Amino acid sequence: MRRIQPEKITLRVRDLHELFSAPDFDPAATDFGDDELYEPGIDHLVSHLRGRRLPKRGQLLLLVQPGVVHPDLAGMARRAINRYCRHKILESKRTLNELLWIGLKALQVGVLFLAICLVLATAIAGSNVAPGSFGDVLTQGLTIVGWVSLWRPVEILLYEWWPLWRDVRVYDYIQRMDIAIQPKS
Repeated sequence: MRRIQPEKITLRVRDLHELFSAPDFDPAATDFGDDELYEPGIDHLVSHLRGRRLPKRGQLLLLVQPGVVHPDLAGMARRAINRYCRHKILESKRTLNELLWIGLKALQVGVLFLAICLVLATAIAGSNVAPGSFGDVLTQGLTIVGWVSLWRPVEILLYEWWPLWRDVRVYDYIQRMDIAIQPKS
């Protein structure tokens, strides 16, 4: 059985701190490379993975300055990345739960408002309070406003939770990636 090689993603950083904080950006510097990052490495990695299919296995290759390489650097990187990803997963799950709660509450209010609008529209249509075309406009307007009140809850419950769910998957994938460290050449 052929073993599938993990997808390899390479990040060039000076040290582990550049994984989590952006290095100083100097556009006039003469000693920068075309692949040098001016954002935290983990943010670059997340944005790289966010819009793609996540393979089963992945490897993160960190190219660091030769002077900072030591035997436990990969272990330190693993612990730091795991800690960071756990934090981001919890943060995304909390935000997701909050968003879904807001969506359900908005749905409750929207359905109640729709019911009130439909009852009023039916009452106006069956009475002589607003006869003729004015009554028709009023009943149609109430019906439309009632249905529009469901727009936001439906948007939340159908679409807005996806990016948060995707972030949870991306950070979980990053946690499971193999980490290798090599000195820059």
